[in-house]
Amino acid sequence: MGTVLASAAALVATVCAEAAELAGTNRSGVTSAVKTGVESCSSAELLTLTATAATCLRGAAALKLRADVRGIGSNNNSVGTSTTSIHKDTTLRVRLPCGSVRLRKVAVFPQCDRVVLRLGKKHLHGAFSTYKNYEVLDVSSNGGDVVVDGMVLFPLVLRTAAGVVQLLLDSQMHCKVWKNAIEGILSDQNVKHAKL
Repeated sequence: MGTVLASAAALVATVCAEAAELAGTNRSGVTSAVKTGVESCSSAELLTLTATAATCLRGAAALKLRADVRGIGSNNNSVGTSTTSIHKDTTLRVRLPCGSVRLRKVAVFPQCDRVVLRLGKKHLHGAFSTYKNYEVLDVSSNGGDVVVDGMVLFPLVLRTAAGVVQLLLDSQMHCKVWKNAIEGILSDQNVKHAKL
């Protein structure tokens, strides 16, 4: 039982150390935490260590997402840090090509030689989702705002092969971050396409 407990403690400590280093923690703090984890003697200590690690990892993920949305990063490259947040499904109000405004899960990412806008729709209270992909041709923001359901939102206009899609963001800053990130992805794809 002691060997199993020791290897479990070492595994938890190693996973936490890797996550902490990725989050930007200094090496001495990580080394201290790993030593504490490896020295765990009882199942109660291991359970406490695991629960604490899980809480810390969730907190680090939440802080990283906030930093990505605000364009803050350790490398001072707001486009690079913000692109990670738009690859994930983010719930936004979207004006579809047909003109209706709907709540959708939104992701923008490169795929082969094009940039794809993926809009997800939940069915049966989230039991499953369906997705529709749009090829993004151009992005712009008109600098104005629109009122939807009594809320002031800032549109980001995406010209797609299927028509115009507007992402309705809650602040001018989010609109700027998304616009810069999508422009960055489009320019990367254009550079790759030009090299071929």
